[in-house]
Amino acid sequence: MQFRILGPLEVWEDGLELELGAGRQRALLALLLLHANEVVSADKLIDELWGERPPPSASKVMQGYVSQLRRVLPEATIDTRPTGYLLRTGATDAVEFERLLAVAHEQQPADAARTLRTALALWRGPPFADFEYRVVGTDRDRTTGAASASRPRSTGRSGTPICGGAGPSLGARSARRRAPAA
Repeated sequence: MQFRILGPLEVWEDGLELELGAGRQRALLALLLLHANEVVSADKLIDELWGERPPPSASKVMQGYVSQLRRVLPEATIDTRPTGYLLRTGATDAVEFERLLAVAHEQQPADAARTLRTALALWRGPPFADFEYRVVGTDRDRTTGAASASRPRSTGRSGTPICGGAGPSLGARSARRRAPAA
């Protein structure tokens, strides 16, 4: 399985793209990917998904999103911990991009050029391209150009926030889901 974040968020397994859902469920996966292999507290996720006014059912709804993602993703990808959730992965296109950059750094120019072309081909657009975001911090190095410093935010068709939150608790960038192109 590979998570693709260098462009629109996608997950592929055995040559097939997995259906990730939409809205906050998709934003939840993006938030967990930004902190892959780290426990993210449920409170932090709720704050990021709903902002300052989460509904009373936010915890239950988030558990539903996790359940839906677990049906789609391979077993044991998302672990429940006493304080939150942990997404287990090392397989992202951003990690592969960084690996290829390191390989190219050690190669002769002609080989390095080929390796760099392969690395650049992994980019399908800006990180998390299916989310709008603005930079609110300066950390631009982690996960190739600040992909991991993002904080996804989604909006519904009306433009009403369905995923948000104030403050930099999960990163230096915030994002809103783009409406599909007409």
